[in-house]
Amino acid sequence: MFGVEDGWMWCQLPSGRRLWYANPRLVERETPWGALRTSVKCDGVNSVTKKFESFDLYGGLLAENIVQAVSRDLMASAMLRLEDAGYPIIMTVHDEVVAESSVENGTLAEFTDILCKLPSWAKGLPLTAEGWSGQRYRK
Repeated sequence: MFGVEDGWMWCQLPSGRRLWYANPRLVERETPWGALRTSVKCDGVNSVTKKFESFDLYGGLLAENIVQAVSRDLMASAMLRLEDAGYPIIMTVHDEVVAESSVENGTLAEFTDILCKLPSWAKGLPLTAEGWSGQRYRK
């Protein structure tokens, strides 16, 4: 679901969290082949220059933002469950969760089962995880 309010456009994620886009506006732009097209521009931080600037907002970018945000929500939910189950989180690396466990407590199978347990808002989503166990972190 999308909406606009007070100079912001938002997208409601299945988790209930919202992605926000500042100052959305329709602009006319010229395509490389000379045709005029209406497109959406928003303002945000450029990840390279770290400066606030305008950028084009298009379907592929929205899809990428939504997929990454839903993935983040799933991982955050899983991390809370892991902590509750006695797996202290040491760090995350992109889509990886690194936790500590004594040899006597917990198994890799239990860990991945907890990771893959879906929150109610993601019912039916196909989700798998794999991992390994070792004395130190490796990529």
